[in-house]
Formats: sequence, structure tokens, C-alpha cells
Amino acid sequence: MNNLALARAFFEIADLMELNGENPFRANAYRRAARAIEMLPEDVREIYERGEIRNVPGIGAALAEKVGEWLDTKQIKYLEELRQQVPSGVVEMTKIAGVGPKLARRFYA
Repeated sequence: MNNLALARAFFEIADLMELNGENPFRANAYRRAARAIEMLPEDVREIYERGEIRNVPGIGAALAEKVGEWLDTKQIKYLEELRQQVPSGVVEMTKIAGVGPKLARRFYA
């Protein structure tokens, strides 16, 4: 099933956006969409191919486009761009218990 891998990509986008100090509302939109995708009772590809992806809570036009991009290529260009902007060591810090994106960003800044 594609759901968990796509949800992980959206969660990573949200974390990287936070590390970059981007709009927290946009980051939270990716998190909401990731949680919704995780909970889908069927494969996200089937929903997308039926043209019903925007019926999933939290998925609007922009995120639907990224879902399609991921289903086609298993990559999201925006995620790749964010990965280039944030040093990998900072991302690794967020894996330490108690260190979230906000605290890691302090070390990064």
C-alpha cells in the first residue's frame, strides 16, 4: 500500500518546513493530510485514479497535485528542494527524544 510511504513524505515535508521557519499553517496542512492518508481504508492510488483524492480531508488542489507526483515518480520535487535547504545533521537532531523541529531550528540558526 502506498499510504504509509506517502504519509511519511508529507510528514517529512512538514518537519522540513518547520525547520526552515516557513508558515506553520502550511506545515500543519501537510500533517493533517498525512494523518488522513494514513487512515485511509484503501490504497491512495485507487482513490486518486477515481478522481476522488480531493474528497480526502485535508487534501486540496496543491496537495492533490503532490499526491499525483508521488504516485507517478515516488518523489516530490518540493520535498527534494527542502532536503537541499536543511543540513542533514539538523534533521537527525529531530530524531532525538524531546528535540522537535522548533528546538532543532534554534541549533541550526
